[in-house]
Amino acid sequence: MSDMTSSFFRRLSPALIISCAAMRMVQALPAWVPQNDTLRFSGYVKETPVLRFEYDGNDQATDNILQARLRSRFSLAPELSGAVEGRALLLTGDSFNKYSSVAKPYAKDANYVDMTGAAPGVLYGTIDRAWLRYQRERVSVTVGRQRVNWGTNFVWNPNDWFNAYSFLDFVYEEHAGVDGARVEFYPGPTSGIELAANAGKEMGDRTIAGRFRTNLLSYDIHLQAGTFGEDFAAGAGWAGRILDAGFRGEISYFHALLPDNDSIGPWDTTGVIVAALGADYTFPSSLYFRAEVLANGFGSESLDPATGTVSAVSAKNLSPARYSLYGEGGYVFSPLVQSRLAVIGNPADRSFVVSPAATWTPTSDAAVDFLIQLNIGDTTSEFGSRMSIAAMLFTFSF
Repeated sequence: MSDMTSSFFRRLSPALIISCAAMRMVQALPAWVPQNDTLRFSGYVKETPVLRFEYDGNDQATDNILQARLRSRFSLAPELSGAVEGRALLLTGDSFNKYSSVAKPYAKDANYVDMTGAAPGVLYGTIDRAWLRYQRERVSVTVGRQRVNWGTNFVWNPNDWFNAYSFLDFVYEEHAGVDGARVEFYPGPTSGIELAANAGKEMGDRTIAGRFRTNLLSYDIHLQAGTFGEDFAAGAGWAGRILDAGFRGEISYFHALLPDNDSIGPWDTTGVIVAALGADYTFPSSLYFRAEVLANGFGSESLDPATGTVSAVSAKNLSPARYSLYGEGGYVFSPLVQSRLAVIGNPADRSFVVSPAATWTPTSDAAVDFLIQLNIGDTTSEFGSRMSIAAMLFTFSF
């Protein structure tokens, strides 16, 4: 364990130096670029040292993720606005050993203190928001790369046909956007009609759908329908309360438009259902509990090792398991300190993730997060096949 800790801090030291320099540059950015009522900038720099390890301690890896995000908002006219956002990540550490032959010539330091800071790594950047919006009275039209979020649950969103994401992804909190167009109409204060379409390169990547939402009996309810890739899709969701507890849920039905579509699942030869229910309760003491259950018609109950990896997360691929469970408890000690303990489990293969986390917010523009994702289970199970993670996230916002 001492060798693992020593390796972790050796990698962390040069990364923190780079992070501090990047934070100073970003802190000065608002002074470099003029800002007014028609142009605003914001963003953050996030330093994330990551320790990956096997549950039995036989293997470990240390990585570092330095992330910078820049947001811009602008107004071209009273009814026309837009946004451009992007992020850049510098990924270094053991997970990028395939680039070690490039870094090794720069990592030679024969002195007692190694001050080169060179390590195998990858520099990655992307623009994930770039849209224009025309808004007049009750109508809004948005065109470009944007996030279309139709989900209501906290963990699993079968109704999020455009921008589904993995709850375990702690690095990308904004989540990806899609290239598309969206029209929103608000006939009343609690109702809305929305039409959205994204421009995927292949038919399987395109979604064209509409959604109607309203409030009925103190419940926010929405209905949606359209095409999801090569499927016809219909869905519904709600969010409200039972007594003093929150109660929400989502359900989507997918039916193959083509007879040879591979998306037909094991539950039904004519269509497949993905549904998730959730509840939460907060005590007067700020102690809270949250629970969700996912029933995935596309999932599997087998111990096939191939089910242990989720790629290209979508509303039809929220989990490789037929059923998934989630539970979380947390406590807000003060406005500056809060903590939580979350567990995600697959009852079929008896694998699960235990994830304690804590957040300290010393100032309005700085935060420190600590989290662990301890994957437990057989090596052929959904979570047991993954390495566990311990990470710290140092965030400076501007």
